[in-house]
Amino acid sequence: MKKLFIPLITMICISNVIYAYTFTGLVANKMDSRAIPYATVSLLRVDSTLQSGTITDEKGSFSINITDDAQILRLSFLGYKTMHYDVKEIKEG
Repeated sequence: MKKLFIPLITMICISNVIYAYTFTGLVANKMDSRAIPYATVSLLRVDSTLQSGTITDEKGSFSINITDDAQILRLSFLGYKTMHYDVKEIKEG
């Protein structure tokens, strides 16, 4: 299995929609920092049901709207370990 990949997630703006935040980020290989195109980015509720999702573009970038009922940000790509991040920690950090 390839080395873990790490997202570079930054909050770009807070939307005017109540309780929704827009996050943008970059999914990259941890070893060489190369972008991972077409990785799956999913938002899960506390019971692990899918709320919404997207994929990264050819440069590994993504943008997703996060609402208050989203609890987990999941990043996955074939051949890499799936990563899970607490949305609350992302919002605060």
